[in-house]
Amino acid sequence: YLLSVPVKVGDPAKDGAQIDARIVCVRNRSNRKDWIALICTEMTIDENEIIRIYGKRWDIEVFFKTCKSFLKLGTEYHGPLTAHTAFVFLRYMFMSVEKRDDEDDRTIGELFSTLSQVLSTILGNFILK
Repeated sequence: YLLSVPVKVGDPAKDGAQIDARIVCVRNRSNRKDWIALICTEMTIDENEIIRIYGKRWDIEVFFKTCKSFLKLGTEYHGPLTAHTAFVFLRYMFMSVEKRDDEDDRTIGELFSTLSQVLSTILGNFILK
């Protein structure tokens, strides 16, 4: 990372309440001139952990983009949005299971345990942007 700065977040003029946060600036690996800023409100997490968790959360963003682009989440809407989204996710899960069966020899139990550990890390008590 390039820089890590502790800050106070909130508008003191509105309600006076402010919370502690940390801004971490990270260089883009593919273009050294670019960088992004991550903000985290959990002050006990170090910069490397913030970057690691942000990377995991980015995978979720890629999942939603995949749903919209390749599974046509935005263009196939012909009924209740909830049902349609469930079917799109179901198709994605079938494709993912098929891909995993072809490429990964681990059992379902091992994958469930790994997924549980990863999700508990991703769903933390902080905001990343």
